[in-house]
Amino acid sequence: MPRQSTASTPKAVVASRESDRLIRFLGLRQPVDRALATGRITRSKVAEAWLLHPAAITVGELVEAAQNTADQLLADRLITPLSVLAGMASAAMEPSCSKAAARALLHHLVNAGHVDRLGLLTAQDEPYLALYRPADAEEIARQLRELREILHVQGSVSHDQLPEPHQPRTGRAWADTLISHAEFAGWGRLGGATLQAWPRP
Repeated sequence: MPRQSTASTPKAVVASRESDRLIRFLGLRQPVDRALATGRITRSKVAEAWLLHPAAITVGELVEAAQNTADQLLADRLITPLSVLAGMASAAMEPSCSKAAARALLHHLVNAGHVDRLGLLTAQDEPYLALYRPADAEEIARQLRELREILHVQGSVSHDQLPEPHQPRTGRAWADTLISHAEFAGWGRLGGATLQAWPRP
């Protein structure tokens, strides 16, 4: 029997275009419009996105669950691109949540000031966000100062040159994210995994 894609597995909280996943999660035998009309399902607007979820779960409870999940994940990883964090939150959050719904909830946390963010660039030079906890703002600032000093002295910097955070974290993906932010900030240009400073006049 073929394995079900994680992009179609039943979830309790979904984007409006994913209503079939919620219908299957609840085991309903009625269309989503009927479930909305009878009060089995609620539609809530979160960060400009419409989410569907069981009526027994309030939007405040969803935001609180997203906040708790994001705090736990970011405490372990320091800083993570929003799209990556949405996938992690989707796998970890209770009530269960699709990646699209998790992305909307994370954007709400950013807009409400519950998490902080830095800008990044895609390979096509399109901007996107990386998120971190306000409690880690001092550590993020320290790492960026170190990064800029290494770049000034050596003319380049790679992820393995940044110091370990004062509080141990899992892996060093955070260092790659900070170097990517330095490119976004105009400090240099990424070539492979190394940031090269712009030539001095």
